[in-house]
Amino acid sequence: MRRFAKWMWILPAALAGGFLYACEADDSDQRAAGSASMDASVDMGGQGGSNDSAAGTGGAPGTGGGAGRGGSEAGQDLLCTPDYGKACGSQHCSANLQYEIAFFSATPIAANEKVTYVVTVTNSGATAEGFHIVFSQQGLTPFYTSPKQIIAPGVTKKISTEVACLQNGAIAVCADLACDPLLSIGVQQYPADHYWSIPVDTLPLDPKSSTYIAKADGDCPNGCNIAVNGGSKLNWADSTTPKQRLTSIEAAWRSDDIPYPIPENAQTHWSSNEAGLWILNWEEGKFYEMYNPIPAPDGGTWSADSAMAYDFSSYALRPDNRTSISASGMPTFPGLIRYEEVEAGEIRHAMNVHMYTSQDTHIWAARAGGVRSDPSYPPLGQRFRLRASFDISGFPQQEQVILKAFKKYGIVLQDQNLNEDAWTVHSFDDPRWNLMSTNYHHFDPLKATDFEAVDMSSVMIDIDSGQCRTP
Repeated sequence: MRRFAKWMWILPAALAGGFLYACEADDSDQRAAGSASMDASVDMGGQGGSNDSAAGTGGAPGTGGGAGRGGSEAGQDLLCTPDYGKACGSQHCSANLQYEIAFFSATPIAANEKVTYVVTVTNSGATAEGFHIVFSQQGLTPFYTSPKQIIAPGVTKKISTEVACLQNGAIAVCADLACDPLLSIGVQQYPADHYWSIPVDTLPLDPKSSTYIAKADGDCPNGCNIAVNGGSKLNWADSTTPKQRLTSIEAAWRSDDIPYPIPENAQTHWSSNEAGLWILNWEEGKFYEMYNPIPAPDGGTWSADSAMAYDFSSYALRPDNRTSISASGMPTFPGLIRYEEVEAGEIRHAMNVHMYTSQDTHIWAARAGGVRSDPSYPPLGQRFRLRASFDISGFPQQEQVILKAFKKYGIVLQDQNLNEDAWTVHSFDDPRWNLMSTNYHHFDPLKATDFEAVDMSSVMIDIDSGQCRTP
């Protein structure tokens, strides 16, 4: 048997397929376990392979297409079957994930000897995707599944794993589709007893409910519509994202002067004369928000008017009388709607709402007040919910998911919009939907007068904490 100082194999994939690897003898006429070579069988997510490989079992029809291209070694194609990633449904192949696999060993390989596999995954799509890597040894039983990952659009990641040499085994990159990518990697958007997560459908009305509704609706000459506006950009970071201190922070008194994980080519959202930047570091369970972020001409450093960091595992609120990226001093990320949660059929948190103006006071869990001294206006932090009697049956499915959340979790007054047409709720941008209602009639016949103000005092434990009693 010929021996080498180092072995390396690189096998490119087309679009999210599976690879069949066999450890075999180096000589083509001998296939004894304990030597090293590789046979590749490629299947791109259809109902099974062809040529010398046995038929696959499962997969996501139509997501890839193409048949297996195998060697003479007996075995099975590894498809992205429902056995992998059950929590995220039955479709686990994505045309947006391309990958190649490099196989390293310092010496020829003996049976069951550990070797290093490096999987390079590129997301060519327009949205972030969750995925994990499955290693299978004979008969499609996975013996190792990598931790779940999030990969942002246009990003390439390398994952290195040392496992036993695969004999008649396989590797596949399985996408976690049809599920929330945050939940697919175990990131909980605040605990269930947090202010943002607590249901309000059974809480009592605020004594000033009718006054607040009448005053806020009166700022719109024809009555306020309800609009869900897109535009916010979600940037993904992880442990490989370099952290940097901002070169300057104009409002340092209300900011967190810490290193921020700013991805390359980070996207900002501009609205009128102001901008926002949202970053989620899913490995840390933290998110970061910046107001009017400005990249340096070289693109390597950033400055901002203000910047804040938040921890999904914490109940701590910002210091009182301190604003944030919103006038209320509350984080905006938890109240933004994401496509994945709407597609999954349920939004499990309150949502932000901006109204024409607000009272110059604030209530829990807001940390700063608005602009008007008139006590007929609602204060920042006021929670509203859609009336239980409002009939949502005539709305499209996506809108019904949002309307159900309006009833169960409600909306939180966070800021002013100086808009005399609508109360505006906000969402992250996603090419798979278009909620930007330029004429503010997207949710007709829903009006501001279909909402009611909620009294949250019974669930508050501490005015400086987001933790709640269970209703």
